[in-house]
Amino acid sequence: IKGVQKLLRENGNHFLVAIGNGDMAAVEAISQRKQADQVPLTPAAQPRGMDDELVGQPRVKPSRRFFGLGKGDEEGPVQPDASKLSRDNRALLQEALFDLLECKRLLDQVR
Repeated sequence: IKGVQKLLRENGNHFLVAIGNGDMAAVEAISQRKQADQVPLTPAAQPRGMDDELVGQPRVKPSRRFFGLGKGDEEGPVQPDASKLSRDNRALLQEALFDLLECKRLLDQVR
């Protein structure tokens, strides 16, 4: 069991399923992909350190409400006389969209 756990941890579940099915072509493809992923980063792609970190305070303080949905009608995310979202709400929506797209990309990779 420890050997299987080690294979699972090092190679992933797709590798073990391919071995179980006897699909040697898939086993070879997965092992080649793993070796390609282990290629060291080029100097331009490596993290640069403290200079690349974001600093400062967030523009909008996080709250328990989701884009103002927990607020009363008079203080909703879009005022009745306003035709657009505020800049802060647009930034929050854009950030949420980017997070969702990143989640989709990660899910597509494991399929």
